[in-house]
Amino acid sequence: MKPGKPKKSTIYDIASKTGFSASTVSRVLSGSTYPVHEQTRRKILECAQELHYVRSAQRARFGFRDLEIGVILPNISNPFYPQIAMGILSEAKKYNCNVFFCDSFRSEENQREYIRSLLRKKIRGIIISPLFKHFSELELLRKKGVEIVVVDQEIEGISCSQVQFDTVKGGILAVDYLASMGHREIAFLGAPLTRISRREALEGFKIGMMKNGLPVREENVILSDIEEEIGGSYEFENGRILAERFMKLQNRPTAIMAVNDMTAIGIMQWLMLEGRVSIPGQVSIIGFDNVYLAKMVTPPLTTIQQPAYETGKLALKLLMDRINGGGSDVYSISLEPELIIRGTVRDLNNKIEYWR
Repeated sequence: MKPGKPKKSTIYDIASKTGFSASTVSRVLSGSTYPVHEQTRRKILECAQELHYVRSAQRARFGFRDLEIGVILPNISNPFYPQIAMGILSEAKKYNCNVFFCDSFRSEENQREYIRSLLRKKIRGIIISPLFKHFSELELLRKKGVEIVVVDQEIEGISCSQVQFDTVKGGILAVDYLASMGHREIAFLGAPLTRISRREALEGFKIGMMKNGLPVREENVILSDIEEEIGGSYEFENGRILAERFMKLQNRPTAIMAVNDMTAIGIMQWLMLEGRVSIPGQVSIIGFDNVYLAKMVTPPLTTIQQPAYETGKLALKLLMDRINGGGSDVYSISLEPELIIRGTVRDLNNKIEYWR
């Protein structure tokens, strides 16, 4: 009898043996510049050598010279998604594969059509940030032998690896910071709650408010009524609309948590230009995502970072491990948010007159 084919070691085997997260193992083995403690790095590399770990990129050179994968994202007008795409592409360079990018323009029907189109191309795997609430489309992919990795949105009822952000924790982190700066009345401004990540951001906001003993007033949760592209800049234009509604509040809060950075930037622009409001002198704002534009606006936006670029790299690695036979297990990885302090939150604990 022939001996069975040995199971290839994966980053998850190394993570399990060393006790570090899969994302940390991935960063070390991919040569990422993301800061990792030297002792951690050494332990991971030693374990990889002990388990005879071979990177998927090396395996791909021999087995899948014409490998093609698809990536379906909600809308690239939000810089958050191109950052994910750049992470995917940077990792894909290490593999002999072609990447087909699809922009859904916020349409469930567009996503379904892209899935059908990619199936006709006989792609081997898909990375998707799903818009739809029903998973029959993804089940169809699995039945056809297409590997799937879901990013950005948590999805239940289907067996596939997922890379998400701890959006609830990010919302709590945002409110904690605003509360520590003396803000007692805080508003939440965002798009319709059609995506899990938005609902989780609002949930984190409410938990953070209760944790800090602050009131969650219904009138201070302002959500837009529509979600459709407005000249290719929905979030930005939506922020401007939300800012106008915010200014109509009878008792305006001193701070705003925006559902994402582009919404926050739209809010800032309308408040400063149309509302003649000083930021952060009169109203403080905190965003969510840390897109590259956040540090370019004036004043630079304080925000909660979600590591989009790292997400793209990790998603591609997960997909290639599955395609290259690195095991049948699926993984759900949640990346930690980080507070990025810049210039849009005023410290109300400081009694000195704020001149801006």
